[in-house]
Amino acid sequence: VDLRQETHGFANGIPISWYGPRDWGNKGKSRHAVLQDEKNRLHHIKGKTIILYQQGKNDAVLPVRTVSVDRAQTEQELVREAGLHYYRITATDHLWPRSETIDRFIRFVQSLPPQAWFHSAKQAMVG
Repeated sequence: VDLRQETHGFANGIPISWYGPRDWGNKGKSRHAVLQDEKNRLHHIKGKTIILYQQGKNDAVLPVRTVSVDRAQTEQELVREAGLHYYRITATDHLWPRSETIDRFIRFVQSLPPQAWFHSAKQAMVG
């Protein structure tokens, strides 16, 4: 289960994210708009050289990396390629989820078989 609203994906298998203050780069956007923006951004970095600014513990800035992007994927594409299932909730960090987001998550959980388990990815489980 991917709970991140902020735009993210993988460049040559390296996790990347378009970071903004409080992770609010997509605040107020619909789920559809977030997913479309993510798809467009990942599509546009293919075949280009990008600069990755790494962020460490307590927002420490780490050395800059330059990457020539041969392959750009959404998290969904990467997970499915590994033969696993993927489910995305676009929840804004530090805010209570919209009621339709909560309802969508409840329907998802109710659709799971009784013995099912899932992993949730959220940076540091904060937000």
